[in-house]
Amino acid sequence: MKEKFLIYFLLVLISYFTEKVNVKCKKNNAGKELFSIIHHSISVFLVLGSFIFNKFHLLHLFFLAFVVAHWHLMETTTGVYGCYLSRLYNDICGLPRDDKFIDIFSVLNGQATLSLYGVILLYDMYFISKGNI
Repeated sequence: MKEKFLIYFLLVLISYFTEKVNVKCKKNNAGKELFSIIHHSISVFLVLGSFIFNKFHLLHLFFLAFVVAHWHLMETTTGVYGCYLSRLYNDICGLPRDDKFIDIFSVLNGQATLSLYGVILLYDMYFISKGNI
């Protein structure tokens, strides 16, 4: 399990540094950096958590459903589909509010799509049905 956490944290750091290279934030302080690392931790867990750990499928499924519902709620209330954390980060950095979150996934493949999250959802559901909760 230690190796899996190491892989996870390495991916978080790669994602974090991907943002640092591609986004020019006007503020640089410890609070903003911690916020960014937390946001990247959430992103990596959301996309790869089930694959890396091959455990926690039920927890991951609820987390994924919560995040996607949150994105839809943001669209309903603000007119912009996306994440509140991204908007808050953009405000902190003096960036346009609607700029997309830059992470390892957006750089490698453009913004992750709902179809990708659908595949992840099915992956979680398959393992839950097999008793690997």
